[in-house]
Amino acid sequence: MKEQKEKPLYDEMVEGLSVFVIRTADKDNPTPAELNAMVEITKILFRTI
Repeated sequence: MKEQKEKPLYDEMVEGLSVFVIRTADKDNPTPAELNAMVEITKILFRTI
C-alpha cells in the first residue's frame, strides 16, 4: 500500500485560487467584483511562480 503524500498548504491554496480564476473566466457574465478578485488573484499567483 502506498502512502498518500499530503500536499503542503501552499499548494492547496494555489490550486484553489487557480480553480476560482478558471471558473470566473469561464462565466458568461462575471460581476465586477469577481473580475476584480480574479485579476488580483492572478497577480498573486504569478508573483509566486
